[in-house]
Amino acid sequence: MLKYIVILLCSLLSVNTWAMDCVQINKYAEAYGKIIGTYSIALSLTELCGEDPAYKKEAEETARNYLNANQAILNNIRKESDILIVKCGREKERLKLDDAMVQIRSMARSEARKQIVNDESCASILSNLRRGVVDLKNQHHNEITFIMDSSNDNRYNDVAETAVIVLADPITKGNAAYNKEDYSTALKIYLSEAEKGSSDAENNLGLMYSRGHGVKQDYQKAAKYFQFAASMGCPEAQTSLGIMYSKGIGVNQDLEKALELYRLAAAQNYPNAQYNLGVMYRKGKWVAQSNQEAVSWYKMAASQGLSDAQNNLGFMYINGYGIQQDIEKAFFLFKKAASQGNAKSQYTLGLMHKEGKGMPQDFVKAYMWFRLAEKVASMSADPLKPGSMTTAQLSLVQKNIKVIIKMMTTEQITKAESLVKTYKY
Repeated sequence: MLKYIVILLCSLLSVNTWAMDCVQINKYAEAYGKIIGTYSIALSLTELCGEDPAYKKEAEETARNYLNANQAILNNIRKESDILIVKCGREKERLKLDDAMVQIRSMARSEARKQIVNDESCASILSNLRRGVVDLKNQHHNEITFIMDSSNDNRYNDVAETAVIVLADPITKGNAAYNKEDYSTALKIYLSEAEKGSSDAENNLGLMYSRGHGVKQDYQKAAKYFQFAASMGCPEAQTSLGIMYSKGIGVNQDLEKALELYRLAAAQNYPNAQYNLGVMYRKGKWVAQSNQEAVSWYKMAASQGLSDAQNNLGFMYINGYGIQQDIEKAFFLFKKAASQGNAKSQYTLGLMHKEGKGMPQDFVKAYMWFRLAEKVASMSADPLKPGSMTTAQLSLVQKNIKVIIKMMTTEQITKAESLVKTYKY
């Protein structure tokens, strides 16, 4: 959620390119401050403060205050931004603003809550809430400056982390421990919360057992935990269990059950489930084979940023399966997926550059993408991850690296290796 607010902030408050005066800055700062208090975020903060009645009361008061004032601000901000967009001739910024506004208004509370605790740029909001700041209307400009700085400055990581730990619910604390590889603490928290009926805890226990993190890897136990969480409607668990049934991991293979679980999760707009439905339609597994249906499901998941879906949709475009062939769109999708660390898309980009398909032949870029794909594929071996590379696929990547090296000069290889080392996701 916060990343969309930052996009919106940048669209409204870029002083150097938009040449706003102080009055305009303060005006949009105030509007931004109100957007911070949209109902979704305010309620998310309320939930984050659930363990401490005093802070929960403050958060609820913040939510009420902002909710009362919010609607008028949301109605006016587009009008105000239109004036600025026209004045500054920045029409392209309209798309960023539109996307930010849609995401802020439409994102479910659970998604808002999940994103707000994972974004270091929320440090300012959480820290101020912790100190008892209820009404931020006189500090909007300072808040904005802090958030803009903290989003790109690691000095504030500790502040954000401390605020999350102080205010977070048990599952969030467990997740924080898990992300630090403190698996014993995470396991203890998840087990405790699972006994209280938490579907998130059951799902996370399934993940720990499937990955062998802090426990001996046990796919059968993982399946049991996923089953508990799936029965409570957890879309992530439904999808993970569906993958296990699809591949026969920890359970007997049952494509009918896999399809049923994917549909349940997809009905909740869960992108991994939508992706897996696309795979089933593409391959004709337990459903009539349909490239058009596959494309439809891939598009749903790709629009939510799922790299595996972007990769597969790119494959459909480049081959004209179920949709009109469009190499340019395919390249765009592969590039988006590759930038998220999708090894399959990185490999495909390598092939496109190597063969000059839809672009000039470029051995340096081809080598770069092949090497990046090799690195990613070598690090990720989770069979429950939808787009994981198989050993055979990794071998194919390595084979292409050996082939293209023979076609390159020493200077080209040196340049390509430098690109690999400096590539940032």
